[in-house]
Amino acid sequence: MSKRLLSFLFLLMALFPACRLFAQRSQDAEQLGRAIEYFSSAKYHEALLILDRLNKQYTLNPRYLAYLGVCHYYEWNYAEAIQYLDKAIPQLSAFSPHERSFYYWSNAESHFLLGRYDEAIPLYEKMLNLCYENEKADAFYRLGFCRMFAEDWQKACDNYKQAAHYYTYYRPEEQARLVQINNMIAGCEKHIPQPTIPSLSAEIADTIATKIVASSTTSAHTGSRKMLYEAVQRMLASTKLNGIKSFTESKQ
Repeated sequence: MSKRLLSFLFLLMALFPACRLFAQRSQDAEQLGRAIEYFSSAKYHEALLILDRLNKQYTLNPRYLAYLGVCHYYEWNYAEAIQYLDKAIPQLSAFSPHERSFYYWSNAESHFLLGRYDEAIPLYEKMLNLCYENEKADAFYRLGFCRMFAEDWQKACDNYKQAAHYYTYYRPEEQARLVQINNMIAGCEKHIPQPTIPSLSAEIADTIATKIVASSTTSAHTGSRKMLYEAVQRMLASTKLNGIKSFTESKQ
C-alpha cells in the first residue's frame, strides 16, 4: 500500500469523529428549535423533555435555563423550577420587562406553592414592577396570602384591597374571587388594632369641669361659656369619662 493511500486513510479516520460530532450538533440544534416551538405553544411537557436532555449534554444559556425552569413549574416540579429560575433570572436583565415578569411569576409561584412565603414576596414585587396592569391582580392576591400567613394583617389587608381593585377593573367577571377577597379583607381587619382616643386623667378633667362650672355662674359672656361647657360635655361623652361626666352634671 502506497504512502499516499495510507495518509488518505489516516486523514479519513481523523475526520470521521469530527463529522459525526458536527452531525450530532446539527441534529441537537434542530431539537432546540423544536423545543422553543413547543415552549412558545405552551406545550411545556414536550419542551421539557428536549431541554432537559440538551442541558445534560451542553451548557444551556440563561434564557434556555429560564425556559427549563418554567417548564418544571408547569409540570408541578416546583423545587426544580426554583433551582433553574433562581440561577437564570439575575442574568436576564437585557431582556424585555414583560418576558422577565413571566419568569418572576413562575419563580414566585413555585416558592409560594412550596410554602416559602417570605422568599416569594420579593419575587411577586419584582414581577409587579415589570408586568402589564391587567396582570397585577393575581400577584397582589398572592401577596395578601403571604402577608396573612406572616400575620402582617395591615399589609395583607392593603394587598387584598389592591387585588380587589385590579380584579374589578380588569377582570370583573371573576365575581367569586372578589367575594372571597372581600371576606379576606374583613377577616384581616378584625386583627388590626383600632386607634384609641387619648383620655384625660381624672384630676385634669375635674379641674377643667370645675372651672367651667364656676365661670358659668357669672353673667358676663354667659352664652359663650355655656357653649364651651356644652363642648366639654360632648368631649366627656366621647371619651367615656363617666366619673367626670357625673361630676359636671352634679354641678348643674
